[in-house]
Amino acid sequence: MSLLDKKRRKAKPPSKYGKLNAIIAKMILDREDCDDDDDTIHPLAGDTYGDGIDSDCDGLDCEGDSVGGAYLVSCRGSVTWSSAQSTCIAAGYDSLATVASASEQSLLASLMNTTGSNFTWIGLNDLSVDGTFEWDDGTAVSYTNWTSGEPSGTTSFGVAEDCTVVQSNLSYQWNDGVCSLTTLDGFACSAR
Repeated sequence: MSLLDKKRRKAKPPSKYGKLNAIIAKMILDREDCDDDDDTIHPLAGDTYGDGIDSDCDGLDCEGDSVGGAYLVSCRGSVTWSSAQSTCIAAGYDSLATVASASEQSLLASLMNTTGSNFTWIGLNDLSVDGTFEWDDGTAVSYTNWTSGEPSGTTSFGVAEDCTVVQSNLSYQWNDGVCSLTTLDGFACSAR
C-alpha cells in the first residue's frame, strides 16, 4: 500500500459532521491533516480561539464551528477587507464568510462573541457594481441581515462603502463599510 493510500485511509473524518463529511475528506486529502496522531485535529474540526492548538489545520488562531453545510471561523485582526480575503483564501477557505441563513448568522454572532470581536468583515460586497451586493465566493444572495438604513453606500464624508461588516454594537447586524479600514478588529472565513 502506497503512502498516499495510507493517508487516504487515515483521512476519514468523524461521522458527527454530517453534511460536511465530503468537504472535510476533500480538504484532508488536498491539505494534509496537521496532526496524524490525533483524530480530533483535522480541517474543519472546529477551533478554539486563544488555546494555542490549531484544531482545524488552517494556520489561524480563530474560533470555528459548523452549522448545516457551512464551516465558519471568526478571527481577530485589524486588516483591510482585501487582506482579510487573502488570509481566508491562503488558509484554505472559500473566501471571507458567506452567511446564507439565520442559523449561520447566529453561529457567526456566537463565534464573534467568543473571540471578543466587535467589528468583523464578511464576504458580501458591491465592488463589481455599486449597489448590487454579492458574496465573494459566488454564492447567490438569499439572506441578509442589514441594520436599519443600510446599506447606505457612502459615509457622511462621501467615501464609498463597498464591503460588509458585522457589528456587535448593532446586535450583530450588518453595515456597509469602507473596504480599506483597518480599525475593525476581526474577519470571518467560511467553507462549504
